Amino acid sequence: MKNMKKIFLFIVVLISVNSITTMGTTRVSSLNGYGDPYADDFLEESSSNCVNGNNAENAPDSIFAEIFYDYSNGELVLDMGLNEEILDDVGNDFNIIAGEGEYYVKVENSLSKPFTLVGLGAGNQSFDLNSTGFSSARYILIEYRSGEKVEIDAIEAIYYNIIESDDENPVILEIADFWIFENQSQINLLWEVSDLTPWNFSIYVNNTIVESGPWGGSNIEFNYLTQDLKLITVKLVVWDYFGNFAESDVAITIKVIELPTDDSSYLHIFFIISMISILAINKRTRR
Repeated sequence: MKNMKKIFLFIVVLISVNSITTMGTTRVSSLNGYGDPYADDFLEESSSNCVNGNNAENAPDSIFAEIFYDYSNGELVLDMGLNEEILDDVGNDFNIIAGEGEYYVKVENSLSKPFTLVGLGAGNQSFDLNSTGFSSARYILIEYRSGEKVEIDAIEAIYYNIIESDDENPVILEIADFWIFENQSQINLLWEVSDLTPWNFSIYVNNTIVESGPWGGSNIEFNYLTQDLKLITVKLVVWDYFGNFAESDVAITIKVIELPTDDSSYLHIFFIISMISILAINKRTRR
């Protein structure tokens, strides 16, 4: 099945990619290319004076993110995705799908640097990276310019970076086995995971799948309510787009809290408490 998947992907690449390849990077027209020409993530912490920013993620659907003026121009920042950067090529390189309002468009490849202006837009409009000096751009900033609000539906790359092949397995930083007491009701796990072409993940508890879904390449967190078990084995399996996978197990031992069962143990504890009390009283008396 894994080989069949790779053959299928290879066929798709042969049919749909306009091959202008430089050092493993293929420039792809979004009209007939495979991959994802749309923004992957709305970066809320880098944005301001905007609402429903995640509406500008993914393909256009006529549901808008809104940017407005409130003592300063609002800004919406979107991430096209690692290895899915917009590329500079012949003519315009990306489209902004928008509703009402005028806006500035700026680009960067690092969130720690100031963004560079590409141009001014209104409604649906195309832009060219050539004037910026950027050969590629990962982050797109759309800034309010005028109108009651600026509506943004999507960013669509005309030329964008993809990876044609990947034969390396994802990397999972192992979590060491550990133990907890039985009165701890929840287990929290965080795996550090990375891959060039992340795809999906599954989590198993004692060989039963409990969670699965798409994986975008970020770390994976899992919270689990403990049950009446002595040992819990949690397995993470991650897959990339080309069928490579990695898995990691962590065993959690549940320890029973053992209380004293004989009278001598209680007497021992009582004796220690009594001695502490006597010493405290003597100390006060001497004062």
